[in-house]
Amino acid sequence: MTTLKASEEGLVKIRQARRERGSTIEDPRWLVEASKALDPDRTWTEAGPYADGLSLPTWRRFLAGREPIKANAFKAFCTVLQLNWEEIVDRPPLASPYQGEVGGVRDFCQQPIDWVVQEIRQKCHSKIQQLYSKMQLLDIAQPVDVSNLYVEVNILEEITSWQPGEIRDLLRDFNPDADNFNRLGLGKVRQKRVSGLDAVKSHSKLMVLGKPGSGKTTFLKHRVHLTFANI
Repeated sequence: MTTLKASEEGLVKIRQARRERGSTIEDPRWLVEASKALDPDRTWTEAGPYADGLSLPTWRRFLAGREPIKANAFKAFCTVLQLNWEEIVDRPPLASPYQGEVGGVRDFCQQPIDWVVQEIRQKCHSKIQQLYSKMQLLDIAQPVDVSNLYVEVNILEEITSWQPGEIRDLLRDFNPDADNFNRLGLGKVRQKRVSGLDAVKSHSKLMVLGKPGSGKTTFLKHRVHLTFANI
């Protein structure tokens, strides 16, 4: 339900208009006239009831301006005081850094998506670089640039532990005395490896899994670093 309240400038106009009318705040004629503004075809009396949303407490809250009231009541009271409600209502400023540059949030959201992405990247560039361009390593006092650490990784598109198999498949090549004994065959990778950076370009969503120390964090930080490096 939409609610409105008066701005500081609007309150000044409201109080001036009420004083010019001369009636007291408790006068029921305020509510009668406001009811007529909402429903002119109905007969309203000072004894009440009044139009939906109108009451003496609502009228008092309108005059005080400390809390919002229903939009229909706000507009009706403004009509009674012969005020333009759009000049009275409190309009909070848009909290957007782009308001002065591209005409506010609405204009910003109507821009092409590529332009929006580039604009946001430029605004976030320094913060992203601060967070993801360096890593703290053990026994090294100063953080190290990610570009000096990163080693190109290859990624399997399918997780080997999630692939179905039978026990006989695991035991087929099992020979603990052989030199090439390889974890019951689990280490034999039969999938084609793809570059980690190519995987990021090819998929909109990724789940990066790996053992501790395998390079997951370094890979992701390097990817972010590359995205923002040329902005």
